[in-house]
Amino acid sequence: MSPLWRDRFCISLAPGRVGLVRFARGWKPKLVRSEFVADTSASDDASGIATIKLLASILAEGKPAFGEASVVLSDAFVRYLVLPWSAEAIDDRDWEALAQHELRLVYGDAALEWATAVHWQGPGRPVVACAAPRVLIDGVKETLRAARLRLRSLSPYFVAAFNSCRSQLPADASWFGVVDAGRFSFGGIEEGRWASVASRRVGSDGKLRLTETLEQEVLGSDRAFEPGRVFVFSPEWAVTAVENDEGWSVEPVAADDKAPPLSDPRLAMALTAWA
Repeated sequence: MSPLWRDRFCISLAPGRVGLVRFARGWKPKLVRSEFVADTSASDDASGIATIKLLASILAEGKPAFGEASVVLSDAFVRYLVLPWSAEAIDDRDWEALAQHELRLVYGDAALEWATAVHWQGPGRPVVACAAPRVLIDGVKETLRAARLRLRSLSPYFVAAFNSCRSQLPADASWFGVVDAGRFSFGGIEEGRWASVASRRVGSDGKLRLTETLEQEVLGSDRAFEPGRVFVFSPEWAVTAVENDEGWSVEPVAADDKAPPLSDPRLAMALTAWA
């Protein structure tokens, strides 16, 4: 069957939260289902096992035969790392091994249970690595297979959101960030490439304090990062434009209009899978 005629599923997975948007494919995609479910008892589900059970229960309610799914993982499940260029690493396996070594130095033996992927930015450029629980990755694949869905893509929220917002960003953007359920994931951009990517908890007292988080990251880094314009994608939590005396300028940014619009902001993460 041609991909043009397969139903398209956009799915978001966060601890205890699953969003699903289904489009009937054809010459013009048609929304046929949108659903968001949450289990507050699983809000600390760091492994993703409880979240996979939620996904399975949602998919069991429909008939997704001959469909394909694009899945976005909350940054609560993901760890990021930017590796300096090394001429000794010649392929993805070398970089993944290096990333796993560095992650283990930071997070201990827990990193042995993570699946790692890398993104090249060109010769001489830093390499971006991300890791997520292997049990979550395997659970996504097995659950989709059982529901007769083909996995089209699997992306961290930070990456999917950036791809969705890229056309809205000016050429001189120096920082990009995503707010996701009390977590702020952000990266510094130098000469059009990622120089740093991090994810931090924020908003435990109801205030996001994005500039304070960025300032702490800059001060704690061994790189000479400079404050600048920060474009923040935050569909579920209000972020207002602000400037401070340290040189930070926070500016809200919206996703492009390629995906069909939905009124429920809780499904915005799922829609970033459309890109």
